[in-house]
Amino acid sequence: MEKQGPIELYEERLRKIERRRFVRPMATNSIFDLATRIYQREARSLLARTAIPGFFCFISALFFIQLIFSSLFMQQAGTVGVNLTDLGIGLLLTAFVAIPLFVYGFASCQAVSTQIVAPIILGEERAAISHEQIARLSWKMMGLLFFLGLTALLPLLVMSLALAAGAVLEQTASGSSQAFLLGAFGVFSIVVAVFFTPFLLYRVTLSPAVIVMEPELSIRAAVKRGILLLKSYRTVPSVGGTVITAWIVMFFVFLGLQTGASLLVNLVASTGPFAEFVSNSIWGQFFAKAFELIPGYLTIWLLMPFWTIVSTLLYIDRRVQIEALDIRLLARDVADAVAHRRGGTIE
Repeated sequence: MEKQGPIELYEERLRKIERRRFVRPMATNSIFDLATRIYQREARSLLARTAIPGFFCFISALFFIQLIFSSLFMQQAGTVGVNLTDLGIGLLLTAFVAIPLFVYGFASCQAVSTQIVAPIILGEERAAISHEQIARLSWKMMGLLFFLGLTALLPLLVMSLALAAGAVLEQTASGSSQAFLLGAFGVFSIVVAVFFTPFLLYRVTLSPAVIVMEPELSIRAAVKRGILLLKSYRTVPSVGGTVITAWIVMFFVFLGLQTGASLLVNLVASTGPFAEFVSNSIWGQFFAKAFELIPGYLTIWLLMPFWTIVSTLLYIDRRVQIEALDIRLLARDVADAVAHRRGGTIE
């Protein structure tokens, strides 16, 4: 092997350091700036592989809104039995249809997106992603999300049962104090759900990234590790402000995408050819209804990979600040370079 001079060695060192340029402590604005750049660079690959998972998430969200919200907030007076039946059916379908669809879609999207963007952030060679690997990670992610979904819906379930029991008592014994207490408990459950669900989501913000980045961990261990990475330490503050900022930014981006897509769809729907097709075609009404749902699907499809990039960057940033991941990777690179020059390798 030809001996390298000092200039060649210096250039090689710069190249090795440059490929780790994203592995560093980052401020909140730097995380979003880098996430946007990675999203623009890898949009074609990300969107192509998350189109179907995004559709499953959209269908489950639409399913939940149409069944549960309509049953809770659009009741008919004097038809308690029918309302309770509709609510019970909605809860059962949500638990056995909507949640599995959403879990599968989000788990697949998280696994695929993290596998694509993680090598870019870490500056490593992108390995081929096998279907078996994605399936294994998706199953672990589904286990995590099933647990989170059922836990997050627990206050809603308690609220529904309390309100249902109160309505039955009100019909059978009007003015009963027990009916009033059950109704008050149901309202209290709503308040608990408003605060409990965001707290639960915050606690597991990094757990999906942990599952993909550290596949040797079990689901329980991944949840614990994700919580530990969120905590504040003596010299490292908590990441709570960054997570809340990310949620706010994602909310406004969601509103912007939803509004823009809705305006575009309404503009197309108001044109003469489209209206003529809807009125004259056998499938016109069905196509018109499906066309109205496009903005919701596009919004979820476009945002899910972006959130995956943000959460992966948060995970790496916390490991850099808490565990000195950047120094560990640099030390490994130096050891590999020394071993390569000596004709050996270091595992």
